[in-house]
Amino acid sequence: MYNYQLKFLHQGINFMLYLKRKIMKYSIGIVLLILFFSFTSLGQQQITITARPQKIFIEKGENKQVVNFDFLVSNGSKDSFTLTMIMVSVLDKNNKLIHARFLDNNGTAPSIFLIPNRKFNGPSTELIFNPFTDFTATMPLNTLSYEFTFADNRNQEIKINTRIYPQQYVQKEKFFFPLKGKALLYDAHDLYAHHRRFDYEFAPIKGLGFKSNFMRVS
Repeated sequence: MYNYQLKFLHQGINFMLYLKRKIMKYSIGIVLLILFFSFTSLGQQQITITARPQKIFIEKGENKQVVNFDFLVSNGSKDSFTLTMIMVSVLDKNNKLIHARFLDNNGTAPSIFLIPNRKFNGPSTELIFNPFTDFTATMPLNTLSYEFTFADNRNQEIKINTRIYPQQYVQKEKFFFPLKGKALLYDAHDLYAHHRRFDYEFAPIKGLGFKSNFMRVS
């Protein structure tokens, strides 16, 4: 009887120790989850992303559609962040994914390097030229969902999402090209043209009072 009581007591102690370990394990997990979501929420509050201009149109070409806009990305904290990925997801009128593209930091010459101003050291604002401007002529562009991924100095990631709802541009007036015969359009307003790549957050230009790209569609 005495041995049975000792055995029962021993099993009871082992069970209590087992419960203690489980509770501690789950408690640590919960604390880590709280810290993760708190950090993510804090990071999202520190970084703001705004599309410019406010009204975004869809330009119709012969074989494609073009959306001509950019992003103002601001770091409102003293922390440092690096942009490591931009992804666009195209959603139809039923909010279903029909297309996706991204730039990221994979590879020996990562595609995210196409964005030169990726680092945000303390309070700062950078103009990020939208790298995804051209889409096929028949693709519905009801919603463009952009996801920006940043990494801090501890290599922890922060993801921020923003949605764009471009509008179809309706041409009200008819215009005629003033020249006859063939003509070479040397520089227009596509992503690589100098009219588009007017960084009004660049200090010398900002110092002149510019707050937008006045020649966006030149």
